Order: sequence, then C-alpha cells, then structure tokens
Amino acid sequence: MATATVRTTRCPRCAAGAERLDADLGVCLPCRDELRGELTSWLMQLVGLMVLREGR
Repeated sequence: MATATVRTTRCPRCAAGAERLDADLGVCLPCRDELRGELTSWLMQLVGLMVLREGR
C-alpha cells in the first residue's frame, strides 16, 4: 500500500510549514491575508493625508 506524502514548505514571514505559498508574494495564505490588510490600512492612511493636504 502506497502512502501519499504532503510536501510542505516554510513561509519566510512566519516560518510555519505550509502546503502551498502564494505565487506572487511567496508567503503562506494567512500571512498573505495579513499583508493585504496591512497594505490596505496603509493605503487608506496615505489617501487620507493627501485629502488633508489638498484642503489647504
């Protein structure tokens, strides 16, 4: 009887083992979602600063 092995790789951001990494970012899926949230927050702050500056 043959056994199937699941190959895991290490996420460079959190060092956890993952079955697959995001193709574009090279991190595990939970880290990808966390990065997406952080970048969205950062972008919203940047846009807010631009709006405040235009009000002058």
